[in-house]
Amino acid sequence: EDGGFVKLKNVSLSYDFNQSFLKKAGIENLRLSVAGSNIVTFSKYKGLDPESSSSISLLSGGLDLTPYPPARLYSLSLQLTF
Repeated sequence: EDGGFVKLKNVSLSYDFNQSFLKKAGIENLRLSVAGSNIVTFSKYKGLDPESSSSISLLSGGLDLTPYPPARLYSLSLQLTF
C-alpha cells in the first residue's frame, strides 16, 4: 500500500492591531494569535495515519494497529497590554 503523504502539521498566525486605533481606547498593544496542529493529511493510505509507527506489514496487505488518529488541536490567544 502506498504510504506517501503530505501533512499540514503546525500552523501559527498572528496579527498586531493598529497602534493609533488602540491608543484612543487606552491600549498600548493588542495581538491576536491562532495556532493549529495536525490540521490535514493528504494520502491514499487507507489506515488512520500514514505517519504511524505501529503499522506492520503482512502478506495480506498490512495491519494498522493505531487505535486513534492524532488529535487536531486549535488555540486562540489574545495578548493585551495597557
